Amino acid sequence: MRPAMRMEQLLETAATLAREGRTLPNGLPRPLDFALFLREFEAEVGVPLAPRWLVRAVTAPLAWIGQRLGLDRRYRAADDAAEAEISRVVAA
Repeated sequence: MRPAMRMEQLLETAATLAREGRTLPNGLPRPLDFALFLREFEAEVGVPLAPRWLVRAVTAPLAWIGQRLGLDRRYRAADDAAEAEISRVVAA
């Protein structure tokens, strides 16, 4: 059985961020990582009580800075791995 949508990737990413010390004391990712995390896993997570358009507008500048600093590397690598897995399954 596989987790729904990209929950496995989401949980692995959250654990990696924590392991690397890129989280706040409450367990949430630091602001730049959080903005990238929300953007990457937009279909899986949301911010309660805030419309999606507002969340995207507020996090867009932080995500841009995070990308400029190379913090989005983990998501590009995960996307490449997911595409490889899909190709492997389709080819089988």
